[in-house]
Parts: sequence; structure tokens; C-alpha cells
Amino acid sequence: HMPNMVNSLVVGGHFIAPDPFGPVDGSIDKFKEPVDAALGAIGLTVDYVDDWYPYHEWWGEVHCGTNAVRTPSTTLWWNLD
Repeated sequence: HMPNMVNSLVVGGHFIAPDPFGPVDGSIDKFKEPVDAALGAIGLTVDYVDDWYPYHEWWGEVHCGTNAVRTPSTTLWWNLD
């Protein structure tokens, strides 16, 4: 099994994700490539973290070891279109 990139943290313009340790073709990680392309297209920079031993092996990921202070939105989610 591999680290789950969905279990991540977004801070500002950065998407902090576990390193998936995907198959490498040349110098390109084939699991990172589509994530970088999709998130880059919406203005996010992907930062990969090696969380294999501290979290992944113990059934967690990056979001399990993070703490972020956020300002709540003033927009009521139930009023969004």
C-alpha cells in the first residue's frame, strides 16, 4: 500500500501531501505527475512530505500530524450555489 495523497493539508497556495513513492520513469514519479498538473492548474504548489514511518505505517497521513490555524469564512456554506 502507498501513502494517500488525498489526506493532506492546504495552507495558502500550498498543498502538502504525503510522498506516494510511485513508480519512476526517468526522473518523473508517475503518481505525482497528474497531481502536480491538476493542482498546479488551479494555482496550488504541491509539497511532498515523507510521512512513511511516523504516520503511514501507523494508519495516518500528513493531516494527522499537522495543526493549522484558520480564519473561518463569513460566507454561509448553505447559501453557496
